[in-house]
Amino acid sequence: MKPQSPGPHVPCDQPARTPCKLAFVGEAPGDDEVNPVRGPRRPFNGPTGHVLNAMLRASNLERGEHWVGNVFSEQLPANFVGNWCSGREESRAWPSYALMPLGRDGYLRPEHSWHLDRLREELEAAQPTVIVPMGGTALWAFTGSAEIGRSRGHTQTARFIMPGVKLLPVYHPAFVIKQWKWFTVGVGDFMKAEREAEFPELRHRRRRLLLEPTLSDLWQYKGDVLDRAAYLSGDIETGWGQITCVGWGPGPEEALCCPFVDLRRPDRSYWRSAGEELEAWRWVAAVADSPVPKIGQNFTYDTFWHLDRMKIKMRNYLHDTRLLHHALFPELPKDLGFMAARYESVGPWKSWRTAGVGGTEKRDD
Repeated sequence: MKPQSPGPHVPCDQPARTPCKLAFVGEAPGDDEVNPVRGPRRPFNGPTGHVLNAMLRASNLERGEHWVGNVFSEQLPANFVGNWCSGREESRAWPSYALMPLGRDGYLRPEHSWHLDRLREELEAAQPTVIVPMGGTALWAFTGSAEIGRSRGHTQTARFIMPGVKLLPVYHPAFVIKQWKWFTVGVGDFMKAEREAEFPELRHRRRRLLLEPTLSDLWQYKGDVLDRAAYLSGDIETGWGQITCVGWGPGPEEALCCPFVDLRRPDRSYWRSAGEELEAWRWVAAVADSPVPKIGQNFTYDTFWHLDRMKIKMRNYLHDTRLLHHALFPELPKDLGFMAARYESVGPWKSWRTAGVGGTEKRDD
């Protein structure tokens, strides 16, 4: 597609051969790309490009083998995408407008949307197995969401531009320059992207979850599954000064959640009588007292709430995965979202869930 604005424009770096494995997509060229000291215009040619190249080398990736470019091929005013956006009220007057808001920056004005068509044409020609959106704007172009913090490192599929193609979002190298501790994280993400490029489909672990059990379900699951497990993985959620649910599972493939709060009901209680709820707490106490070893994320929090609010002691508390990870890598974040992106292939579940108004959730960082 020919540029529909005067530019200057910075073309993408085409891969040495197609189809290529990876496509690295940034936001827009900066001063060094638009006005290079020497050589032709090319994406990631300045300090940000030096960081990107260093991350690629550390990941044992050759830049020339992959597509490298930006959502926008021309420099943004003051290098800020919000200068090309407008508010909700103005966007309602645009005919046939279908783009999602670009985070808090507003809605991309229609005269700049041709860049998305250009990006699609370039990527269709390169045929990458995995697209690596670098930063919130690139993530928005493919998913409609600019929440890079919740999606970083989590595999998912594109909804727009290249629907169905696998994505592995990462932080933009410009962010890494300002927060250097993320350099090694970015290198790990690039290495993960290369592994994911060995196959085009998402390979997320299938899980069996029992979410609305009866009392008989609780006791049957304990006898048939939990009592026979090599270890138990547990978690709780809290809100309004109480434990709102307790979950236990024998491993990564299945788990049962025992709710106590249900915001769909007028009395906000999952169980229909005080007697039923008391029996559910007896089940919780029986699982906690089981001799089967127990692990959890930030599990000290869970054991404290069991003991402080319900006088339930946790027997055979074996490991806290948060503390184990922190002992191995004290310089890295230790929240569950980061750890799942590092050790598992999972989608960005933190951006899928919604919370009840007025509640709180357990912090795992």
